[in-house]
Amino acid sequence: MSKRQILYIVLSFVTTVVLLLIVAVAILLLQKPQVTIVWTKGKEAPAEVKAAARGKWEGKEKLAIKMVKETQVPDPEPDKRKRRKKGEEPETISIDALAERNFFQTRFKLAGLELVGWEARYLKGSYYFVSYNRRDNLVNLGPVWLVDVSRKEVMPKNILARAAMNPEAVNADQHFAHERQVIGSIANHSFTSGVKLGGIMLIHFSNLTEDKAARKASGKAKGAKEAKEAEDQIVGWTIVHDHGETYRAYFQWTESGEPTYADFEFDYAKKALRSRNLQAANFLNMGNDFQDEVRASIMPSTFKPDAEDPRDAWTGPSRDRCRDKDFKKQCDAMAKILSDASQIEAVEWLLTTQVEGSDAFEQCKRDQRCKWSATTDDNNLYLISYIYNLDKDRGEQHVSWNVNLKSNTITPQDAISQMAFRAVHPRPRQAAEPPPSP
Repeated sequence: MSKRQILYIVLSFVTTVVLLLIVAVAILLLQKPQVTIVWTKGKEAPAEVKAAARGKWEGKEKLAIKMVKETQVPDPEPDKRKRRKKGEEPETISIDALAERNFFQTRFKLAGLELVGWEARYLKGSYYFVSYNRRDNLVNLGPVWLVDVSRKEVMPKNILARAAMNPEAVNADQHFAHERQVIGSIANHSFTSGVKLGGIMLIHFSNLTEDKAARKASGKAKGAKEAKEAEDQIVGWTIVHDHGETYRAYFQWTESGEPTYADFEFDYAKKALRSRNLQAANFLNMGNDFQDEVRASIMPSTFKPDAEDPRDAWTGPSRDRCRDKDFKKQCDAMAKILSDASQIEAVEWLLTTQVEGSDAFEQCKRDQRCKWSATTDDNNLYLISYIYNLDKDRGEQHVSWNVNLKSNTITPQDAISQMAFRAVHPRPRQAAEPPPSP
């Protein structure tokens, strides 16, 4: 054969192979996929679909709760009629019986809150969180235990559970003091502009109040109901000990009639704050974006709230006057309000939002139209007021508190004092009456 004939045969063979490959690919592409239909009855799953395999220790919520309820702990109120021999183990009681005895309501002031009861939440492996909760508006609080259902171990997670396991190891008064300090630290969290987180929150709520007032003036509001909604929009702080030095701080309020809350996590030892939900993150973002603004100052120049010795708080002419026995109680009642610097700062921010800047208040003080007042009809009950008169149209206005020196309690008397008080103090709780001794 000639070279030309050989080349022709090779090219013919290659062309044939290529055409066969193209035809094969086309057949595969155009072929319809096979569809298998599995018929089922009602809501039954197809036979081919298998449920995800559950872990060996999942679904043991009832067992985890049972383990906590049956755990025996030292009885904080043993029967005094029984005499214990030397070296004899102290009386014990089950955690369930302890809960039924109102131990948590009494020691941690949870009376009056809605009972949620026993709950268990699966974590991983053989671990569960078991809680015995009550609800403060949107927030659950109560003892929480970590339970290992495999090893039959029950361990306290928070301070309430620790108190149940070892009542003598927990000081409830110290716990309440820590709650107040947590709120104080969060409210005093400062941003670059100098504004504090407590001030940011109150500016936000002042804006809400102004919006509602504007709607009311335009005829879009619902009268007294709308005014009440504006006044009561701040519910306040609920503090929940989480574990170790970590606390969860929930700031609750209603907005447009809907309850909501900002969830913060606070490390008490490191004084570290972080947001745990969108609402808390929004407050922190507002603080970071806040422009410099000088707040109104209402603190008397003759009072020093940071004095190491309370007797040195009053200075100048007020010092001698407040040591006079005729005025001492009056000064003591006023000092109860003024020494709460966080609350005073909260009031200052609320007043600042009523005017354009703080200059109006400085002029008011120079004209002696802004001043503090203390009146009483009772030797132990005083009405402490900050009186301000910014212009003729508004007239004289007051921010007031009742101070009871005998019971050492403070009761806000108007919308501004209520908002300021709730912004820097835990929500009030009451203790249950302890059961009668056996």
